[in-house]
Amino acid sequence: MILLLLACVPKRPQAPEPMPEPVHAQAKLPVLEFTLPADRPTFSGTEDAANTLVLFTDYQCPYCKMAHQELKSFADRDDLHVVALHFPLHSDCNAGVSTKMHPQACSSAIATECAHQQGRYPEMAGQLAMPGADLSAAGTLALSQALEMDPVAYERCVDNPATLAQVQADAALGQTLGIRGTPSFILRQPHGLWVGLEGLHQLKELLP
Repeated sequence: MILLLLACVPKRPQAPEPMPEPVHAQAKLPVLEFTLPADRPTFSGTEDAANTLVLFTDYQCPYCKMAHQELKSFADRDDLHVVALHFPLHSDCNAGVSTKMHPQACSSAIATECAHQQGRYPEMAGQLAMPGADLSAAGTLALSQALEMDPVAYERCVDNPATLAQVQADAALGQTLGIRGTPSFILRQPHGLWVGLEGLHQLKELLP
């Protein structure tokens, strides 16, 4: 299970659970069975980097916005490829959650997916991660125009059921990994194993 610290987690009625054991700084990170899907949005770096970090994100989650800003400090590393997958906390585009905690999570996820199809994911995601960004369908449309994306292709992408299906597929993959909130991180190091991270502080510790 991915460990979450300072994360957006949907609240749902449930029976009380036993208190979890405390997380120790030296606790062994879980090894995950995971295959990175092809053609997912690159936040920074290149596919031939020695390490790959996967970020499961919700663009309306304030902690995800913080993570996007912090990840900029890793952008110049040649040994790290950062990939973003969708995990919106809204039941319309994430079957694994039962709430509509973030009402603009679906529209912003779709917008970034359409930006990715035009090679503009980093710019779109970077803008949506800014404080006060307009994440509505109208706001993301205006942003696509400001980024000089092909307007016809963008609107077709937004309306295409396959785009929503891709967002849902990312979220379903996250569910199989035990992800319940955002941001969540998994890292593949040169030895090829994927491990779940408690947060980006561990990334700094694990990279040479």
